[in-house]
Amino acid sequence: MSDAPTPARSVSPSLPPGSARLGVPFARRTVLLGAASVAAAAAAPGLGGTRAAHAEAAPVVRKPGTPGLLTGDADIAAAVQRWRALVTGGDAVDPAQTDTAAALKRLDGQVEGFRSALVTSPDRTYLWPDQTGTDDVTTAASAQRLATMATAYATKGSRFAGDAELASLVAEALAWLHDQRYHPGMTETGNWWNWEIGTPSRVLDAVMLLGSAAPDALRANLVAAVAAWVPDPARRKVNGVTETGANRTDKAWITIRRGLLASDPAVIGLGRDALSQVFPYVTSGDGFYKDGSFIQHTYIPYIGTYGGVLFAGLSSALAVLAGSPWDVTDQGRSNVFDWISRSIEPMVFRGQMMAHVRGRAISRQAEDDHADARALMMPLTGLAAAGTPQQRARIAAMLAEWVASDTYAPVLASLPAAQIANVRKLIDGVRRRGDLVGHRQFPANDRLVHARPGYVFAVSARSSRIAAYESGNQENRTGWYTGEGATYLYTGDGASYNDGCWPTVDMYRLAGTTTATRETYPRANHDGNWASYLGPDDWVGGAWLDRAGAYGMAFTAQRDPFSNRPIDLRGRKSWFAVDDVVVALGAGITATDVAAQTTIENRMVEASARFLVDGKPTSPEQADLGRARWAHLDGTGGYILPAAFAAHRSHDLHAQKDPHGLLAEEDSRGLAAGEGPRGLRPSGAFGQSRDHSISDVHSDKDLAGLLSGRLLGLRERRTGRWSDIGSGSRTAPGDEVTREYVTLWFDHGDRPDGAAYAYYLLPGRSAGRTAAYAALVGAGRGLQVGSNSTTVQSVHGEGFTAANFWTAGETLQTVRAEQPGSFVMREHDGELDIAVSDPTQKQKELVFKVARRALAVLHADPGVSVTALGPQLTFRVDVSQARGVPSRLRVRFAR
Repeated sequence: MSDAPTPARSVSPSLPPGSARLGVPFARRTVLLGAASVAAAAAAPGLGGTRAAHAEAAPVVRKPGTPGLLTGDADIAAAVQRWRALVTGGDAVDPAQTDTAAALKRLDGQVEGFRSALVTSPDRTYLWPDQTGTDDVTTAASAQRLATMATAYATKGSRFAGDAELASLVAEALAWLHDQRYHPGMTETGNWWNWEIGTPSRVLDAVMLLGSAAPDALRANLVAAVAAWVPDPARRKVNGVTETGANRTDKAWITIRRGLLASDPAVIGLGRDALSQVFPYVTSGDGFYKDGSFIQHTYIPYIGTYGGVLFAGLSSALAVLAGSPWDVTDQGRSNVFDWISRSIEPMVFRGQMMAHVRGRAISRQAEDDHADARALMMPLTGLAAAGTPQQRARIAAMLAEWVASDTYAPVLASLPAAQIANVRKLIDGVRRRGDLVGHRQFPANDRLVHARPGYVFAVSARSSRIAAYESGNQENRTGWYTGEGATYLYTGDGASYNDGCWPTVDMYRLAGTTTATRETYPRANHDGNWASYLGPDDWVGGAWLDRAGAYGMAFTAQRDPFSNRPIDLRGRKSWFAVDDVVVALGAGITATDVAAQTTIENRMVEASARFLVDGKPTSPEQADLGRARWAHLDGTGGYILPAAFAAHRSHDLHAQKDPHGLLAEEDSRGLAAGEGPRGLRPSGAFGQSRDHSISDVHSDKDLAGLLSGRLLGLRERRTGRWSDIGSGSRTAPGDEVTREYVTLWFDHGDRPDGAAYAYYLLPGRSAGRTAAYAALVGAGRGLQVGSNSTTVQSVHGEGFTAANFWTAGETLQTVRAEQPGSFVMREHDGELDIAVSDPTQKQKELVFKVARRALAVLHADPGVSVTALGPQLTFRVDVSQARGVPSRLRVRFAR
């Protein structure tokens, strides 16, 4: 597999399936000491191989009676002690604490299994009977087991703590691993990651943890081996590629540890200095962006996995080098703490790292959303220790929230003892943060997060900048549509995108997507070999205010790379999120060679969950739901189908009876009795508008703007295998999974021509509240659909007006755009708060006109210039450097 980046392709990955992250979070770097050379290796007797001898290495002396602690140079000894405390928890481990005792028991059980199965005969050709290969994957896996055994040896409270027999077994096995599988002069074959990151990280930890139980020659030989495969943390040895992001921090942390074990200040500095490239914000390629995005492999949003690895390296370096001569004092160090609030915090809900930033990791049986969030906890505790009191307090409140709110997979019940100790030390007595509330978009990685109390709604899109999905290492082979406008609704259940979801969900019908049907365009279940499925469409993104946002995606269907069969499905999609209401619109859905469908919901459910349509339970079979007005799914929320109101030509649904007793579930008067939409009334309007609200629809012709096709529902049990979507084995326990699903979708039919759809999502609402809001919508109140065309899609009401302009145009007799763009406006207390953006990220300037007379400009972001206050508010926005981030304008207007 080539690692060199090519157009529309990503570089190869840094983390293979099933690998553990032994290194802990990394820190920010600082004073550049200059390039340090590594001395040539010299031959050493005993245990085979060679011994590295740096010209300026200080003598290393073991401190008697303290496993894993080295002395000699005082600064190096102190740094090694901090490294050891990160891996083992040090004296902070409390074996009497219930969660810690359980963690120690898990560790001891695992180590007992490894020890009892370890092959110890002098003529052994492998270390474990289930790992007999000679390949790089087996070598890294064996190193992982040895590091785990060494961890038990050095961990307080483990029954193997200080066990000389265990230490001897580990040391002898490490010597065998060096002599037979990992020493200088070997040819790097297979996956470069195992040679240059996986194996070296694990053997360095193991040697450090053994301390005085690791003979000098063994330590020197393994340090020399690591130096051979990672001579320069900034470059990949196998092909010279410049390392970025998580790969770079991994290698920097490996180099720092190598320098510590060799007592080599120059090597420690070399590793620290390699971090400088990671700290600055980027505007393309891998790294962190100012808008909160994080990219790895050039085109993939990856804060959920590679971002965690990067934080692990940074946090570890900051913690271990703190206060030493190699302390990280880089000016960019403060960015790391900004990344926590901008990039990590919005993507974690109640202990779950959201799937739309986890890439191919969704196909790993042993690594779910909860696991990837937990993987960040140790890096974050390390960073908290290195931060200011304010930074520490914020991280502590965030982690306290993750721990307290994840009732599906209790955090402390699954962490290692060291992490439990460090997390408890940070969060004990800290008030938890609570659910985040706010609307955020990430223009550089085509993601949306709308966070409210009790849930998060998210959108995963693709464009000419961001790929639809990533597949490689036989992982994520069916992830075709996970970035095709897929929507994710995280509620408090903790299971919806875990617990066997990905092998069992219908990947042709992911919620939010508009795709070809399985029958008319079957996709190949193949490894994508790191190909990046970019689209041709620039218009992806949106604008947002604190509570609301408009998001859109122009899409052109992916051509399957294996069949190479043509497909010309295309269209326009928008999502408008205002407080607890989400409106989804689609228009211009056209194809000449496939049948198309848009999925509203595809949710894994319990058998007891009720699915109601207009208040009536549905049958388990696929059904044509006709002109259903609303639906509700227990544990998820409600759905409103506005086309039904046009079809029924009804303006007084709020006065209907309640034959199913749904409104009795809770008082709906707060909704029904509230004010109607407070959207703008035209003042100095642009003339007759063809747009309409739902309550204005009176004909089948108007209905076409809200729905083209049939509304279908299905409840079914689905069976799948993890091994069918990832790299797991068909014989592995739990490989085959069966789960129950409820699916709701629009069938646009064969070769649709300008098809459309509209639906509402009401996350977390009861059936009664769904029925009540449907009544409001049918009566022309609440949030209303304005336009739904290939020119503009818009909504208005609840004090908001929001529109996505695919071309220049106007909507609602209220807003005119002279160029394509996204627009959100809130009216409150005599003020208009406006946000606009260029989702194409290619234009120079936007011009908008609003049919309101402004009295004064209260705030204008840089680049925003008001050219007329009345009779229509007119303003220009320089978007040449905005990169999709919205600009804000606030004015006082004449009522």
